[in-house]
Amino acid sequence: MSECKTFKAVTKAIIDHDYSVTSTRISPDGSHIVTASCDNTAKIYSQKTNGSWVEKAIISHDSFVYFAIFSPDSCHVVTAGRDSQVKIHDLKADGSCVHKLTIFHNATISTVDISPDSRHLVVGSWDHTAKICSQNDDGSWEEKLTILHDHRLFLVTFSADGRHLVTVSMDKKVKIYGQKTDGSWEEEATISHKDCIYLASFSNDSRLVVTAGSGKEVKIHSQKADGQWEKEVIILHDEWVYSANFSGDSRRVVTASGDGTAKIFRRKDNGSWEKEATIFHDCCVKSAIFSPDDCHVVTASDDKTAKIFSLKDDESWEKKLTICHDGAVTSAIFSPDSSHVVTASKDGKAKICGQKADGSWVEKTTISHESVVKSASFSADGCQVLTTSEDGTAKVYGLRKNGSWVEKVTIYSKSPLKSATFSVDGHHLVTNSYDSKVRIIKLQKNK
Repeated sequence: MSECKTFKAVTKAIIDHDYSVTSTRISPDGSHIVTASCDNTAKIYSQKTNGSWVEKAIISHDSFVYFAIFSPDSCHVVTAGRDSQVKIHDLKADGSCVHKLTIFHNATISTVDISPDSRHLVVGSWDHTAKICSQNDDGSWEEKLTILHDHRLFLVTFSADGRHLVTVSMDKKVKIYGQKTDGSWEEEATISHKDCIYLASFSNDSRLVVTAGSGKEVKIHSQKADGQWEKEVIILHDEWVYSANFSGDSRRVVTASGDGTAKIFRRKDNGSWEKEATIFHDCCVKSAIFSPDDCHVVTASDDKTAKIFSLKDDESWEKKLTICHDGAVTSAIFSPDSSHVVTASKDGKAKICGQKADGSWVEKTTISHESVVKSASFSADGCQVLTTSEDGTAKVYGLRKNGSWVEKVTIYSKSPLKSATFSVDGHHLVTNSYDSKVRIIKLQKNK
């Protein structure tokens, strides 16, 4: 790792729309950027071999384009518009694209997901349906199945193996569908709650599903050897459940609730679940997540704190650090190597904390803005942190050889920033501002 030096931000391209930009995405391979806008278009920019960025395609809808996403293999672009249409395009290496399929609904498109193998797409709508589309061996796409609910679709998502998907509806039901050997999709289970469900996700091994929402119950179902899904445990809270996340090894789940607690449960070999720890806050816990190595948990709360807990050898959990802010903590995430945490707060500050060799955690630096910190994220290599604020600035901090963090650059915007994102290689930033412009910025060392 080279020593961090002073950098400057050099604008490499400006993607200009006529109206507000609703989303900006970078392709997984880092070579393309797609923007979606209220001007009824999505624009694709690609990086040339000389490092410049050029417009390669414009995808048009009959109304606002809500969002545009890439497939995991960077070979497809999917756009969704207020015209109740979803369009699939094949993305060529040079950035040009070819239209393959338009999916029609009778109401607003609310949610879209692409399977990890990029061969399947599921679209949820306010028309009470979800549609599954698949790519054929000849490269064409076709609709395979329409899933019916009794109310609006809120969420659709695939499992990690791409063989299952869940649909979440305002009818208080989650439906699990599985793909059969002949390529068809079939309903395998329906999970019901007493209250609205807003959360549903698979474990990494694709054998478990956790569901939760505005009620006080978190339900975990598992798929048995015969393919049937059975309820294994109900985790109870006293208020709304804001998050429920599995550990990477699929052995644990951590929940966060408005009752001021986060709970960690572990699945035993016989399929039963036991509570390992309860993390207490003085106010609503908005999020709780495991570190990538499954050895730590960080919580973020409206009580102006984030807490880091670590797993001991006897499988008990120990509090390592309480991170204090002067405003509600809106997010807290781990670095990819699990050695750092960055928090974002309404007090205008982000704090970076790191783990020492003896296992303890300490605050490393504070990133200050003049207004609410909207987001704080790590680069893919974990050596940079990017913050954005309502004060119209984005800041990049870099990790030095001695373990300290230093400011590399501050990006100023005449129009307030909606978001800022690292490119895959960490050498570029993509900013979206309220002036309907997306800027591709290169981080370049000052000479």
